[in-house]
Amino acid sequence: MKKTNRILIIDDNEHVRDILKSIVNQANTKSEKVAMLKKSLFDKEGEQQPAPMDFRIDEASQGSDAIEMAKQAFNEGDPYFLVISDVRMPPGIDGIETIMGIRKVDPGIAVLIITAYSDYSEGELLAKFNGNGFLLLMKPFDDEDIINFVLSIREE
Repeated sequence: MKKTNRILIIDDNEHVRDILKSIVNQANTKSEKVAMLKKSLFDKEGEQQPAPMDFRIDEASQGSDAIEMAKQAFNEGDPYFLVISDVRMPPGIDGIETIMGIRKVDPGIAVLIITAYSDYSEGELLAKFNGNGFLLLMKPFDDEDIINFVLSIREE
């Protein structure tokens, strides 16, 4: 399956989704600057330099919708490489159940969990996700932490 630039943001709060989209767009800008810098420093005639990431962002307000979106994207051969999810999303399933459902479809998907609550310890989450491609951030979070995680996961 080809590696894509798709990110799925899941949060029941539209304002939080908008903030997260803005942060991912900052990652786009940062990747463009890095690509331009690499081109100016390392461009050799005929050698292709990496293009900016140009992330495509989809969003869902509930976990069940997100699982269906991930299934569809995976089945179409254009899967998400990253899910950014809140934990608490009433009235539906929580973010952890959502991510477990998405990982049944696409076990390799990276996960960034952002929450204001400690419903699960970091150790519990590491055990659930086997520690791979996973980061937990507590609200309020630092934009740079998200930007750096997004860029580092995509470049793997």
